[in-house]
Amino acid sequence: MLYFLVIASKESAVLFTHRFNPQLCPCHPAGLASVIEKCMVDSRTEKPENFVEDTNESRTLVYRWFGACMLIASADSDDNLLQVYEFLNLYLSALSQYFPNLSRHTIIQNPAKLHIVLEEMVIGGVIVETSPAHALSIVRLLDDINV
Repeated sequence: MLYFLVIASKESAVLFTHRFNPQLCPCHPAGLASVIEKCMVDSRTEKPENFVEDTNESRTLVYRWFGACMLIASADSDDNLLQVYEFLNLYLSALSQYFPNLSRHTIIQNPAKLHIVLEEMVIGGVIVETSPAHALSIVRLLDDINV
């Protein structure tokens, strides 16, 4: 089960955050800063593992760099962490298809669309959609309605 997803910059600034189950994940700013710092420290080691145990919870942080942004997901330690790692790539590839020039500014300016795509791919913390085309269909439909 996924608990939250965070997109952070190299400077550890939070660009986007999504909680899949707010009752199970009270992500306060200090907690997010701690999560980002743990992943940043691991990424600077000689052999980064992309998986960091969250000592406060029985969860594992899975992170992946994409250019100047780091995507971080919190998952149950007994979940398939490689699947979560690949999901981060899948989510970003879906966003890259929708936003041709995906950058940190695009992420900051379009949080609603990022939430919609993520909610199409993950329901209740469970990955349910692995097709970027299907995940983007609702956003494109909303774009057609708003034109």
